[in-house]
Amino acid sequence: MSRRRSDAGFALPLVVFLIGVMTLMLTAGFARVAGDRRLAHSSGDAVSALAIAKSGLHSYLSTQATRPPDGDAQRINVTGGFADVVAYAVRKPSDTLANWLFIVRSTGRVIEPTLGADPQAVRTIAQYTQWQTGRMDIRGAFTAANGLKKKSGGTIDIRGADQSACGAPTVPGMRVPQD
Repeated sequence: MSRRRSDAGFALPLVVFLIGVMTLMLTAGFARVAGDRRLAHSSGDAVSALAIAKSGLHSYLSTQATRPPDGDAQRINVTGGFADVVAYAVRKPSDTLANWLFIVRSTGRVIEPTLGADPQAVRTIAQYTQWQTGRMDIRGAFTAANGLKKKSGGTIDIRGADQSACGAPTVPGMRVPQD
C-alpha cells in the first residue's frame, strides 16, 4: 500500500500551529491579569489619596484657633503621603464679628518611598466652612442660680478683682438672681 505524497507530515505542522495559538492565548491571559492588577493597585492608591485628603482637611479645620487669612496654605504630613490644604475666603462681611465663609481645598498625594518622590495618586476634595467668632455673655464670675444661704456661725469670704481687658465692660465677681 503506497502513501500519497500530499498526506505525509500534516500532523507536525498542525501541532506547531496549535501550540502557537495556545501560547498566544496564554500570553494574552497574563497581560490581562497584569493589567487588572495594575488597575486594582491604582484604585487602592486613589482610595488612599482620598483618605489622605480627608485627613488633611480635618486636621487643618481642627487646629485653627483663629480665623485663617485669605489664601492660607498648609502642608500636612500624614502616614503614606501628604495633603496640601488651602483656605479661600468666599464671603468677608464688613462687620468683623460676623461669620466668614471659606472654601477649604485639600489635595491628598500618596507617596511610596520605594517608587520615588513622585506621587502615585492624587485626589482633591473641598468643603465650605463657616468661621464663627466666639462670643460669651459673662454675667458674673460666680453665679448662684438658687441663691445663697448663710448658715449660723459660718462666714463667707469672696474676693476678686475684675481683670477684663481691652475696655470690656466690668464683670461682677458674684451674681445672685433676685426673687
